[in-house]
Amino acid sequence: MHKFVALATAILAGVTIRNLHRGVQFGGVEWMAVILGGSFFLLMFVSGGLQSVAKTANGSLRVVHEVTALFTVVPTLGVIWFLIRGKR
Repeated sequence: MHKFVALATAILAGVTIRNLHRGVQFGGVEWMAVILGGSFFLLMFVSGGLQSVAKTANGSLRVVHEVTALFTVVPTLGVIWFLIRGKR
């Protein structure tokens, strides 16, 4: 079930960033945050999928999955904050 929540969150974040991006130019920091956030989303989905396929609780894979979940939030919220700040 949480896989669908993560997918919905990724879609919602992408749509929000796209809508906020209209009329605001991205600088280097914003682009880096978008790339990092997207990379962490992808890594989170891949590590979760590998855990599902393996059906085992591999310690290192579980740590990667949990840490990337945290690292995904920071750049994603950072991009949204930069875009909201730029709209003013």
